[in-house]
Amino acid sequence: MDIIDMLKEGKMLTGIIFSELDIPSYLDFDCLGTISFDLYVAKSHPLAKLVSKNMDDLKLHRQ
Repeated sequence: MDIIDMLKEGKMLTGIIFSELDIPSYLDFDCLGTISFDLYVAKSHPLAKLVSKNMDDLKLHRQ
């Protein structure tokens, strides 16, 4: 069970989520800051062939 599910079910009152692409509308949230990441993939990976890498591209390869 993840943090969003536990908040929804009332099992917790507060949670810290490192990264979530879609915050449900029933949650009140505030941003605590940002962290920059570098993207490293093998030369043969589909992301290596893309000119522009953004969150939508990464969502396709999320595991």
